[in-house]
Amino acid sequence: MKSFKRIFSFIILLSVLITSLLCFTACKEEYVMSLDDGKYKLDMDVYEWLVSFCKTEEYNVFVQNLTAAGEDLALYDLTSYEFWSNSYGDSEFTLAEIVRDEAVVVGKSYLVAEKLFDEYGLTMTEDDIDAIEGSIEQVDESLQSGGTTLKEYLARYDITESTYKKVLTYQYKTQKLLSKLLAPGGRYEVTDKMVRDAYHDTVDAFGYSNVNHVFLYSVTFESDGSVKELPEEDYLKIKARAEEIYDAILSGEAEFEDFLEYSDDKYSPDGYLVNIDTQMTETFVEAAIKMEVGDIKLIESEGIGFHIIKKYDITPAQKTEIEDTIKSELEAVAEDKILDIYFDDVSVDDEKINAVDPVYAKLLV
Repeated sequence: MKSFKRIFSFIILLSVLITSLLCFTACKEEYVMSLDDGKYKLDMDVYEWLVSFCKTEEYNVFVQNLTAAGEDLALYDLTSYEFWSNSYGDSEFTLAEIVRDEAVVVGKSYLVAEKLFDEYGLTMTEDDIDAIEGSIEQVDESLQSGGTTLKEYLARYDITESTYKKVLTYQYKTQKLLSKLLAPGGRYEVTDKMVRDAYHDTVDAFGYSNVNHVFLYSVTFESDGSVKELPEEDYLKIKARAEEIYDAILSGEAEFEDFLEYSDDKYSPDGYLVNIDTQMTETFVEAAIKMEVGDIKLIESEGIGFHIIKKYDITPAQKTEIEDTIKSELEAVAEDKILDIYFDDVSVDDEKINAVDPVYAKLLV
């Protein structure tokens, strides 16, 4: 009887050891990144979500750029194997490799933020948990209005509700941490003085300019959006009209503002605050930046029309807009500085990372 008990006990012990070993192996394989000897870990399912998210971000950038350039999206297969396995522009990396690197960076940032969240004594309160649950419910309600549920939507992309909640929790902790450190009196606060000190250098470096223009199209557009050149005679008439307006302003016969109502640009009658990054024709932006306040200039812009441009002082409202942009940029630099503290300490399982090929990741669209 005693012998049977010993055998039975040994079997139980062996079962526990085998189960523990299997669990350890499975758990070890589940994580792709870790920090502090595994105290903070990133699940494979979260990483796979990040790959899809970063791929979708890159996809959206291409769509926006092609749309802004007036390209026909139907001519581009942005979901093909060839598209994601090739490099573009000056980059020596394929788009898939870029997506992978971006996903790794975000994953590392999540773990660093989680560690700092604990180091600064932050906790997830009941209100925080309720906020995450509320966010999930809002997304679910929004999707249901379109005839589906959050669970069904996530299933399309092989994402579980548990994974979605993990991601939201990482994001919530990161935002709560950064809000604390960037808040007034926080360790990394961006002060008004810092913004004021950076203002003039930023305006000079980016060429911020307040301009308006009288614009006359020298082309027409087809119903599909394509550009159609005018007959030479009509083109010359429009050119002559632009020169007539310009000469009338320079001679003092009329004011620049008298002609704004005749401008073909009805999008922004009060003008534009432009800088080197403004998405307008290069000729227009370059001219606006180089002009002095009070200058008036006539230019032809990339074969689509004529601009009579006038440059004004930056208004108080525009100054505030620039300052807000500066503050956002300084805060972004501060955020990077915060999350860089332990960034290099995050260990990455390259084998598991490389096992997820972004070429085949689903786009979250």
